[in-house]
Amino acid sequence: CECNLPEDTPPKMSTYLPGASYQNRPLYYSYATCSPGAADHFTAERNPDACFNKASEKECEASEKCAWKSGHCLGKELQGMC
Repeated sequence: CECNLPEDTPPKMSTYLPGASYQNRPLYYSYATCSPGAADHFTAERNPDACFNKASEKECEASEKCAWKSGHCLGKELQGMC
């Protein structure tokens, strides 16, 4: 699998369906899929613990579900696939 993740709106783990998975992998969503360039206000306002909201590498690596890559904190599953 090769991915070109958008810098401004990378996929984030779904909080709409907690614990949801597809092919044994956590479910992610991306506003950029349907509306390129669309701002994601939900994650910042309603999911403060989301990996994407972690501002530093140190803060990111402190979470077991997050990993730092190319200046962004994303879910660990994304790091291994893309």
